[in-house]
Amino acid sequence: MIYLTLTAVVMVTSFEQFFIFDIETLRTLASVASCFMMLKFLDWLRVFEPTAFYVLLMTETIADTKIFIILIVFAMMMFGIPLSILNENRTETDAIVEESIGIWGLDMLLD
Repeated sequence: MIYLTLTAVVMVTSFEQFFIFDIETLRTLASVASCFMMLKFLDWLRVFEPTAFYVLLMTETIADTKIFIILIVFAMMMFGIPLSILNENRTETDAIVEESIGIWGLDMLLD
């Protein structure tokens, strides 16, 4: 239902008379809607016998890598937190960590 709602919001607000959001916000909403639509498509692929096994294989693989993902995120934080602390007293010209998203936690993980 999320992708249907977001798609309807993007379509209605992209008309000139209802232009509420700027183009960046519309693109963000459209990308989130398309991501949820593809997840729903992946869910529908479980119905067909030739693709059901592969969808199950993908979900089991992702479920089995939870501990590894936790370790990778911890390792990224181990280097990201000190760099973020060192970056606090710097200006944009001599910054150690560049600001990609604007949220310090996500910027820390990305950089």
